[in-house]
Amino acid sequence: MNKRKNLIFRIIIIILCIGFISGFDIQKNNKIEEIYTDIYHPFIDDDYSLWGISGSILKWSNDYGDSWSEVFDFATIGGGKARPPIYGAVYVSRKGYVFVGLEDGNVYRSETKRELNKKSELNFVISLKLTDSRTTATPWSIAEDSQGILYIGQYGIIEKNAAYLYKSVDDGQTWKKNSYFTQFVDRHIHQVSVDPYTDTLYVTAGDGPKMTFKSIDKGETFKTILGPDPFGGDTGLTYFRDGRIWGTDFFFNGNKNPDSKGYINQIRKSSGDDDIFETKLILDKNPDNAPFYDLHAVKGTLIAYALAHDEWDDDLTKRSSIWITTDKGESWRRILETDIGSKAPVFMGIAHGRNSLIPEGFPYLIITNHFTRDKLYPREGEMHLTRIKIKDTIFRKSS
Repeated sequence: MNKRKNLIFRIIIIILCIGFISGFDIQKNNKIEEIYTDIYHPFIDDDYSLWGISGSILKWSNDYGDSWSEVFDFATIGGGKARPPIYGAVYVSRKGYVFVGLEDGNVYRSETKRELNKKSELNFVISLKLTDSRTTATPWSIAEDSQGILYIGQYGIIEKNAAYLYKSVDDGQTWKKNSYFTQFVDRHIHQVSVDPYTDTLYVTAGDGPKMTFKSIDKGETFKTILGPDPFGGDTGLTYFRDGRIWGTDFFFNGNKNPDSKGYINQIRKSSGDDDIFETKLILDKNPDNAPFYDLHAVKGTLIAYALAHDEWDDDLTKRSSIWITTDKGESWRRILETDIGSKAPVFMGIAHGRNSLIPEGFPYLIITNHFTRDKLYPREGEMHLTRIKIKDTIFRKSS
């Protein structure tokens, strides 16, 4: 069934590309849907179902987010909650175990494997205890290589260093802690991901200073490929078969800071040697000056999406936006944007599957956002999902 879906998806892409060459305008057929739900950063599973967190409750959807069924309430075992913008995560391993991170210092694992194409009855136990109860795993800090080795990066904004990487070779039954990064950075891990085409492990860490590391021996040793930079570093990272694209942050006026090395609010591309980057897009003027902290390619295509995030825009002069590339990161175009002001919504993340990829054939771009930006963290009841068909994004222009 998935092979048939993938074939249909490829045919649609070819037809749309032919239409683009001949001047065909698809914008009039665009349909953007808003789904009002407290679901937080959905994970896309192998059967195209979605997993997400609402407070302390794990939920599941088999209709692309239209409706959600409760799977497990972590409050029943004393667990915490997920908290936007990035405290908490859901991940489904290749073998089918479900992992959940919450803002309670724990990562939970299902006792049994989930079943595909149906709602699973699952119970959970603590798989990993992090070093501080105020830390968590995020939607971008759980990764897995082709051999099923799992990695989790620890995240938290606390007075203690939480820049630890954890590795499991038995599908989360046991974990080994790696403190290598604490000698370089003093806060936390931003992203952990594995290049699905090379099995190279990447770790980005911050906040001060920010650095990026790579490992070609499954996390035994690491090479520094970016940093230290006190003002900007890699956050979003996603992959094509012959290269990578990188999103960067931080500080809305970072590009004007003479002490910065110039890695602020940019999308960069690398291929082959990760020490050589080409800058492909820079946002350095208001109101577009926001960090590209979330990037995801569509597996098997030349398409990727980038999310410019303005959660920390205290002066309320920036806007969130979504950008698309259809040529593996060479050129970019803005396709969605929010208004400016305290009541405008904030884009927070893009639904994706393993290792920063949207699965091949998945029909939608799904964006997590909350209703207002007049406070750093939204209250419950203020979340929703923005959904648009991937085929409708290819030629869409921001209004």
